[in-house]
Amino acid sequence: MEGDAVRFWTEDEKQFLRDSYGTMPVAEVAAALGRLERDVYTMRSKMDLCAASKKRPSRQKYLAVLAQECTKYRVSIGEAMGKKRTRKVCGPRFKAWARLVDEGYSLPGIAIVAGKDHTTILFGAKRASSPEFAYPEPEPEAVAAIAAIPRLVPIKPSSAAGGW
Repeated sequence: MEGDAVRFWTEDEKQFLRDSYGTMPVAEVAAALGRLERDVYTMRSKMDLCAASKKRPSRQKYLAVLAQECTKYRVSIGEAMGKKRTRKVCGPRFKAWARLVDEGYSLPGIAIVAGKDHTTILFGAKRASSPEFAYPEPEPEAVAAIAAIPRLVPIKPSSAAGGW
């Protein structure tokens, strides 16, 4: 096939690539289409089929998930975002990363928002969901009591106050 002239992709071939991407190895897709693996990789990039693996949470989404976990464990967001590595501080951090991974966000995407390396996110997410490293869930009464405490800083400025 390397000596052949350039062949344009037909709509049927593109549809086959869309349907089989992620379910078949690239070598099998290339063989089924009668194309080289590098051609399949190139078309995959052109069709933006690999963009789904680069899903990144927004900063607000990350902070919201982290705040929920910090509330459960009585840890401030500042502590959870800091450099401490104690079990008390890492628990909410790891749980937040695991939740984001479970929601389909990519490790590099979470890492960019969290300011960490993607391998750190992988380790934390695995550790949070592993039974041997599971952190004890706090008592429901404690979570309810913390949630009932009024916030000192408003989450969203009121329109009457003219914003921040």
